[in-house]
Amino acid sequence: MTNTDSQAGRIEKDNSMRPEGESDWPIFVVSLSVATERQAEITRQMQEMGLPFSFVEAADCRNGVPAEFEPQIDRPGTIARNGYPMSNGEYGCALSHLKIYDMILSRNLPGAIVLEDDAILTEAFRDFWKARDYAGYDFVQLCYFDARYWRWPKHVAKSGVELRYLAENAFMNAGYLVSNKGAAYLLEGGRPITTRADWPCDVTRLKAALTIPPIIRHPVPELAQSYIGERGSLIPAGFDFSAGYAKVWKRLVSIAAWRRFLMKRLSIRTTPGF
Repeated sequence: MTNTDSQAGRIEKDNSMRPEGESDWPIFVVSLSVATERQAEITRQMQEMGLPFSFVEAADCRNGVPAEFEPQIDRPGTIARNGYPMSNGEYGCALSHLKIYDMILSRNLPGAIVLEDDAILTEAFRDFWKARDYAGYDFVQLCYFDARYWRWPKHVAKSGVELRYLAENAFMNAGYLVSNKGAAYLLEGGRPITTRADWPCDVTRLKAALTIPPIIRHPVPELAQSYIGERGSLIPAGFDFSAGYAKVWKRLVSIAAWRRFLMKRLSIRTTPGF
């Protein structure tokens, strides 16, 4: 590896280095300084695959959101948008990903690969990065739990990885790529923070795709340590997640309901899980 700091597993804060090669997109790994076991494991995977990368220090909000970050957060807006509050850890996760977008723009990078420190790499991911198959996209989800993609078109990249355009936002941000344009869009839509890091706005307005199957995997949440906190404890009992959708006869006169009806029939659902 060319990045000696990454080899040592040390956190690079505001000076993460770009990999060698002017046209290469850097690989950033978001991590808390205390997550030494995760850092050691992701470093081992990167070294075995010959991939240069940099750690970017995550916002540590486990014991509350530091005062310096509060201006970026809209707590009443969070409740108005979601119907319930977010944990401090969820705010920290969102802040950390916004930091990456800021870095992409401030350094005028063409884009970057963003990974969580507990990501599980595949050989397909290695081949995808080395073939620079990220070029030409504003956003590609490399890891997802449940997603919908349009039936057409289908694109097989040079590395052999299949890409399909997203029909709607897909849950999970453990591994994705974002262009300079995409970073600007997510940064504008993500501040002030009113929702979780995945995703603050409609990514399908970008040239957004996903890989079939995911080329980054994620540990099963029940078996992995989480720094985000208990999300479920903040959701009111009996909360109606479908409250924002038209129901019964109102669906017949709802433009949003008809759009969703057509989208479901023109798209394919995939549920790879973790």
